[in-house]
Amino acid sequence: GAVVVLACGVATAGEEKPNAVQLEDLEWLIGDWEGSYVMPDGFPELGPAGAKVDVTASWRWTLGKRFMSLKLRDEIDGKLTSTGDEILGVDNATGKLGHWFYGSNGFHGGGHWFRDGDSWAIKWQRLEPGGKVYDGVGDHIQIDAETYEWQIRDLKENGKAIDDWPKVTFRRKLGTAADEDDLWQAYRNASVGTWLGESKLLRDDPGTGLSKGDKFKMLITEVSALDGMAIVGESKFEVPTKSYKSDSRWLMGWDPDTRQARLLAIWSGGEVEELVIARRRGKIFYGTYSSKTPGQATFRARISVDYETPDTCVLTFLDGPQKGQELNRFKRVK
Repeated sequence: GAVVVLACGVATAGEEKPNAVQLEDLEWLIGDWEGSYVMPDGFPELGPAGAKVDVTASWRWTLGKRFMSLKLRDEIDGKLTSTGDEILGVDNATGKLGHWFYGSNGFHGGGHWFRDGDSWAIKWQRLEPGGKVYDGVGDHIQIDAETYEWQIRDLKENGKAIDDWPKVTFRRKLGTAADEDDLWQAYRNASVGTWLGESKLLRDDPGTGLSKGDKFKMLITEVSALDGMAIVGESKFEVPTKSYKSDSRWLMGWDPDTRQARLLAIWSGGEVEELVIARRRGKIFYGTYSSKTPGQATFRARISVDYETPDTCVLTFLDGPQKGQELNRFKRVK
């Protein structure tokens, strides 16, 4: 899983001294990233061979920007299979940029970063509870501001060469970092108020009996709080033809670590929604939307929030099976 894909470890003795990497060289990684790959043979503790593994990697500054932390999640069919925690910082004993790792499956490791051509690479070793030792070099290759590739090469199991790990293409989950004044204040000023939306469901929801095409109404009230540092919201959702109602409470604010605006909503039916606004162009804000309903796989998609006028707001999917379709269209309630 991602924990295998991103696990790091100690350098072997006598290796050639690599080009040094400074912590600030990796600042472009700060944020949340998503990718996927197909599980190879030989790792039953992480998942069945051939299964599609969804990976989330969240990089943060910590301890006064003297270190970076990394949290990892692997999911198969929407179910969490493994997690990991990593930390990067200068190793005072060697002067290199060190990297230490611990995984939920019981393995751990440590290593260091170096430059290898276009790659920010890690020489690592992972130790497993059963005694297996894995060595390899992990490459991070930045494609653009929102994409990088990761792959483990020169992989060995107890000293014996095995196949390289599948290449994973990570896309920034929340878009590029933004300026607080430009993004948060602009979004807050545009969104605060009461909004009424009417649209049609874009997919079936077996848990509620709702179906694709059902017409719904949604009333949202957004209030500025904490001297403008947060937005507190309330949503009321209704499908009149099926006598279905649900409501939610949510909070939105500025995340200083990723420099993005985050909303988290909890619905009375158990659904959890997240909306992250990462950048804007004029009246249009861009980010990602995700929803998790009990018993169902997590739904994720990139989204645009277009304030066409001060009294009109349109949410549109930018990728996935509903690409180009409106999630909702709101009118401001006077």
